[in-house]
Amino acid sequence: MLLALYISIFAPGKMDIDAGGIYEHALAHQYADHHPPLMAYMWHYLNFIYQGPLLMFLINMALLWGALYMLAFKIFNNQRVLQYFTILIPFMPQIAVHGRIIGKDVIFTFGYGFLAMFLAYLTIHNKKISLIQMLCFLITVVYFTAVKFQAQFILPILLLWLFYTLLRHATCAYKKSMAIIASAITSFSIMTMIDSINHHLVTEKGSGSNHSWQYVKIFDLSGMSIYSNQVLLPQFLLKHPKISVEDIQKKYQIAWEPLIVYEDSPLRGTKDEHERELLLQTWWKEVFNHPVSYIQHRGKLWFREFFLASCAKGWLEEIGITGLSPLQKALRLFATLAAFIFLFPFQIMFFSIGKRALNFTETKHYATALLFLSSMGCALLALLFVKSLAVTVRYIFFTFYMFFLSCPFAYHCFLELKQKKLQPATDQL
Repeated sequence: MLLALYISIFAPGKMDIDAGGIYEHALAHQYADHHPPLMAYMWHYLNFIYQGPLLMFLINMALLWGALYMLAFKIFNNQRVLQYFTILIPFMPQIAVHGRIIGKDVIFTFGYGFLAMFLAYLTIHNKKISLIQMLCFLITVVYFTAVKFQAQFILPILLLWLFYTLLRHATCAYKKSMAIIASAITSFSIMTMIDSINHHLVTEKGSGSNHSWQYVKIFDLSGMSIYSNQVLLPQFLLKHPKISVEDIQKKYQIAWEPLIVYEDSPLRGTKDEHERELLLQTWWKEVFNHPVSYIQHRGKLWFREFFLASCAKGWLEEIGITGLSPLQKALRLFATLAAFIFLFPFQIMFFSIGKRALNFTETKHYATALLFLSSMGCALLALLFVKSLAVTVRYIFFTFYMFFLSCPFAYHCFLELKQKKLQPATDQL
């Protein structure tokens, strides 16, 4: 019933600006690498079945609710409280606001979440993965990784969990080292495959690379210019020689487009390989020469948008709840609680609980799942300090989802640790 209610509320899904651009590529069968070409390629063929966002939305829902089914009825099937909590996860403001969107962040998040719950099921019940399951896992993880740039840095953690489940039944020595090496090799192989697929789609069915990495460097140099009070960008990127720090500051926001894209933007993108090479050299030079400005630029945006910003508050403003009436002010105040800063202390506690629970037989497997989930979520949060094109709270949708998926494991470990007669674990793998 909750699944039907959720779909009836949010179907056929919402397309944001990024999704709209991806859909245009899908319709034209022409691909670019500023947005994930493999996502557009898949959408192109889904359109032969049913046009529009509905099928992409239903795939997301299958991944979301499939993961929650495994969590509630395969892992915590005898714990009613945790089952109730699990089926309410999609209605949490941090999940509901972004979960309805047809976007790369959502596909990456729900895809990795589904695979993580499958691994958690294998871990908790000490089951072996079959050959068919292994093949399906590897095929789907290629797609879920291809749709989001930052996913390639989370992939090794997920694969380490996969090889943990494979090797814990092995009798050979050095199982931990073997799992780490296998994870690294497989991650490299998958990323090589994704790069090859993207290159083929962009060159054979597109107009070539957009070199989107340049916008990150231009955005960084703009922020560093403001904090160092001097223009640090290469002169050829200025639309005219008299561009000042004040001109850059007027367009310096959490988004990068106002700096480069529009007619009144003070900057432009690079035109050729030589300019891109000079831009990269300039970026490295200025980061080393002005490290404090770089940290100020990245740190303030990172903390403000990822820790203090509330997607629920933004949604209230989107639907027009911006008035000064007591009810509307109370709603906005309550929505502020959806910011990650209020969850962060619990996230730290989860690591502490998981580390302690790893030492006991009764909680070792639950602690393993807890630590892998928490590590993936926090790894993305930390990564976004340097590896993000501008900032928005949507970027940590994955971190929120991993947090909520880890809550039942943390709760279970916490209750078990209160018991006095736990048996020490004999094997950490």
